[in-house]
Amino acid sequence: MNKKIYMKSNNGVDTLLKAVSTLRRKEFDVVEVSLQNCDMGSDLFITVNVNETLGFDMALSHMKKLFNIAEVKLID
Repeated sequence: MNKKIYMKSNNGVDTLLKAVSTLRRKEFDVVEVSLQNCDMGSDLFITVNVNETLGFDMALSHMKKLFNIAEVKLID
């Protein structure tokens, strides 16, 4: 099942690379990545395929631990 994570960040590309590499290292299946720049920072959208062994709550908790992330929430 695919789930989309929304993150608000100050450093767009750097945070995107850290987020995707963290998810891949934790063996999540990253399906789609999107970055949108805005005046107050960047909006990151990462779609993750979640299976029964790796829960979506684990993916959210890993993203909340990253530096320069202002907001993390589930979209979809």
